[in-house]
Amino acid sequence: MQIAKITKARIKKDGTLDQRGEFIGTFIKANGQVRTMHFGASRSKINGWIAEGKLATVFDCANKGLRKFNFAKLVGEVTAVN
Repeated sequence: MQIAKITKARIKKDGTLDQRGEFIGTFIKANGQVRTMHFGASRSKINGWIAEGKLATVFDCANKGLRKFNFAKLVGEVTAVN
């Protein structure tokens, strides 16, 4: 049995494990373009954002910065990468 290596980056300030994950999703931008994004977000929040159709701030893995993901304009499903 392998034990996952936990680094400081995965532990929150309060000592609990950070539950972030990587996802891939496609949405329609405000200008009408279709955008597929590989992004990082909180696992505990993503289902709520999808259900509520939120405009959420996520970490864009390709561009290495914060971007908005419009879950109200979601095309298909959001897929977990890890």
